[in-house]
Amino acid sequence: MSELLPCPYCGDRMDDYVLQVWEVNVKEYAIGCRNCGASGPNDISKDGATKMWNLRREPKAPTQQWEPLPENVVTQEPAQP
Repeated sequence: MSELLPCPYCGDRMDDYVLQVWEVNVKEYAIGCRNCGASGPNDISKDGATKMWNLRREPKAPTQQWEPLPENVVTQEPAQP
């Protein structure tokens, strides 16, 4: 099994991780973080689960830019209970 990238949620170095195994019709594996409980996608092999854990995508840039409200717009604070 290849080296694991840090957890994308908590940054844990993954020195101590969980190898989760499910067997319904086919045995499947997933990598899990012991620190925060995050779990990667399932795969039919341990190496595949590692590759899926290490898969990272860059976040998409926002498609719409929000402009501040004009000064003449009145906003209302939420009612206090």
